[in-house]
Amino acid sequence: MLRFSAAGSFALLSALALTTACVDPAKDYDAYANRTADADFNGQSADDASFDGSGGAGFTNLSLVMACVSQLLPTIDKATYFTVTTTFNATDMSGDGTLDFSDTALALPATNIKTAVGPPATIPGSVVTGGQVNVVFGPTNVPAPASPLGSEIDFSDTTLEIRIQNGTLLCANLAGDVTSPEALALIPSENICIFAPPGPGGTVPTFTAGQVHCP
Repeated sequence: MLRFSAAGSFALLSALALTTACVDPAKDYDAYANRTADADFNGQSADDASFDGSGGAGFTNLSLVMACVSQLLPTIDKATYFTVTTTFNATDMSGDGTLDFSDTALALPATNIKTAVGPPATIPGSVVTGGQVNVVFGPTNVPAPASPLGSEIDFSDTTLEIRIQNGTLLCANLAGDVTSPEALALIPSENICIFAPPGPGGTVPTFTAGQVHCP
């Protein structure tokens, strides 16, 4: 199973993307619980998504950077980052097929995909229907070098809910449960991951607040 590498890492990171200095996990979780009812977030749930599943002929070994924004701190400047390699084996023109997905978290601060930490998490053959696919990672953890908390974070389960839109345009929501440093159920619509190709030499691209939505 994954240990840190990827969607779990990412899930974790995305769920717990906090400031790196003077962090009190218990207080942050309590603050989140108190404001959940009226939190203002621009994400969408899978049921609300207006999805265009025209994946066309798919893609092979697509290299991307994934930035994940969490429900705790829903701002792009608190995102966590992953390097991704993925292949969409399309079987028709309406977004059906299978997806091979591999990701590895990037050490913070994330500036280049060469700063990946830990082994990659690779999930082959997830079934894609109408451009939507759940990549199930199961239990995972995020090691300290990739964690905005500066210490390991653990999940009992994680699923990356990916939407393949036109061509190679991807976005995702993260579902699952955090067990440490404190228990927290991830709300998929509030844990959003966006994707873009790396820049020259593998540099991490700049993401903006306006990009943080799925779809």
